[in-house]
Amino acid sequence: MNIQKSIVFRSMLLLLILVISIFLFLSSVQFLFPFLLACFFSIVLYPMIQFVAKTFHFSHTLACVIVLLLTICSIILLFAFILFEIIDGIVYLAKWLPGPFHNFLIDITEKVNSWLLPLLDKLNIYIDNLTPEQNALMKEQLEEISISFADQFANFLENLLRSIGDQLAALPGTMTIIIFSLLCTFFICKDWPKFNHWMKTHITNTIYLVPFQIYDQLKITLLKYAKAQFLLVSISFITILIGLMLLKIEHAFTISVIISALDLLPILGTGVVFIPWSLYLLISGNSLLAYFLIGLYLLIIIQRQILEPKLISDAIGIHPLLTILAVYLGFQLFGINGLWAGPLTLFLGKAAHQAKLFSTIRHFIKTGEVNGGKS
Repeated sequence: MNIQKSIVFRSMLLLLILVISIFLFLSSVQFLFPFLLACFFSIVLYPMIQFVAKTFHFSHTLACVIVLLLTICSIILLFAFILFEIIDGIVYLAKWLPGPFHNFLIDITEKVNSWLLPLLDKLNIYIDNLTPEQNALMKEQLEEISISFADQFANFLENLLRSIGDQLAALPGTMTIIIFSLLCTFFICKDWPKFNHWMKTHITNTIYLVPFQIYDQLKITLLKYAKAQFLLVSISFITILIGLMLLKIEHAFTISVIISALDLLPILGTGVVFIPWSLYLLISGNSLLAYFLIGLYLLIIIQRQILEPKLISDAIGIHPLLTILAVYLGFQLFGINGLWAGPLTLFLGKAAHQAKLFSTIRHFIKTGEVNGGKS
């Protein structure tokens, strides 16, 4: 009986610790975000720091400085490259877009007129047949609809401009967070050997090893997952590039890079570009090219649906059905962010299982000793 009471007590203690930890984390995450970002940077950069220190026989501190400076320079160059590409794309579109856009508006106007004018004629005939009271009521309803539409459009513009202003106003704060995170990253990486030594000295060996085992397993899983996604995106890129080159589309390489990168987006994917592009070509009268683009889009979808379950399942060792279920539950619970949170939770659970965290917890609940992770 005492053994059962001890098991229940330890179970409740662990549950209480878990609930309190989750509550403290969720309530403080907005304040600790720069530090958490620094921890993430440190996890990513520390293996590079060790490699530089061992390869070039630099001191640990000097290796930290070099790797951090190279990372900052790489990020700046990447953003500069993206910015220049965007500017170049805007300049190209500014030269190319007016003619096609003008023709597009003319086509849209003609199609709307051909569809709307007969309806207006029928509506006028119907209104003429109404009584004066019904006629006045109809006009009043139409006025209310137009006023409501105008108000909604005005609210949309107001919210859009406000959101743009908020984003611009948040830029200084974002830069402050990044600078603070990079400073924290430097000190975490520099003092990591001391922190590691303190952890080994003051914490039980099993408890100390489990987080590192989880990290190692998670790193392996995420690396395999990234390789699988890179392979899928590369296949999509090659397919899109060959298709666009056969269709003699200008800037086929740049367009292929952008569309294949969008293939990483959950649910949306390459359809963000292909669907509006095909609709525009259909409306503007270039039906043949539109059908070819739709065919190319369907080919990409089919090949991804065939290859993705096999590649992802082999990479992370999780059945595709569980991954789909994790995405669905994450979306239902957390909205659009759940599309990433669901699979990430699944990856963490698998890494924790491989690191024998659950067996350690089970052993602690049964015996009160923290040494079950070594079995």
